[in-house]
Amino acid sequence: MLIAEYRCTPWSIIFAVAPDYLDDCAEQCGQHCTCVEMPEVCDSARVENGFSKYVHNLLIAPHANASSDLLFAHADFWLSNRIYELVRGPYRHNIVLPSKPENLWPESCYAPGTNLSSVVLKSGNPWLPWREFGPICQAGMNGTTDDEASLMLKDLGACCRGWVDLLYLPRETQAMFAAMATGMFNATKFHEGAIPTITAAIARANLSQPLVGLGCAGSCCDGAGDLADLSPGMTTYDLINDETICAHPVDLRNRTAWLKVSSAPAC
Repeated sequence: MLIAEYRCTPWSIIFAVAPDYLDDCAEQCGQHCTCVEMPEVCDSARVENGFSKYVHNLLIAPHANASSDLLFAHADFWLSNRIYELVRGPYRHNIVLPSKPENLWPESCYAPGTNLSSVVLKSGNPWLPWREFGPICQAGMNGTTDDEASLMLKDLGACCRGWVDLLYLPRETQAMFAAMATGMFNATKFHEGAIPTITAAIARANLSQPLVGLGCAGSCCDGAGDLADLSPGMTTYDLINDETICAHPVDLRNRTAWLKVSSAPAC
């Protein structure tokens, strides 16, 4: 994990890393970035009652203080030079997510109460957390509170889903993100629902430019997105080419992965 590559960027950067690498990450970051604990794929420390305890919206919220623009990514998310150019330039005021554009709001959103328990991954495995997220999202829209965050969610009128292992938040969106993340969605253990719904509500309320989907290679987890189509023996690394903006998961402890296409920010 070559954290030094990021030290010249002008954002608050949060790395989500496995527990065994937390101290090493913090030592390398120094004052340049922040490390938060995010256990590796589905182990006993990660799962509680079938759902992840390490919810991205709650990991991000304490750092969404509008002191600077904010970039959150898993520590195994590969980012090319172009992502820095994009968020410094044309996407400066956009919320940026890793999904393909066609998988963002409104295409990825559903009316409250829609039965989504049957949603499955390409592997055929059900996406069980929808059963937990749906009622929480619907309750938020049916609530009687009239604070700004609740009114924005009611105005959206939808519950959304999507890939959230990378998130760029312009500073002007962060106060509302933190309010929703720690308010109505504080109880959910499903960040793939909470964050797409929150960001869609913010974009609809014109607190940012339209949502941007980078179309990153790979996916959040095995059996989803591009990862479902890999041949035996292939990894996300094999999906990276000169046109790739970002990819996940990629073992960035291997410098070869960083150098396949230059990933160091242009300082």
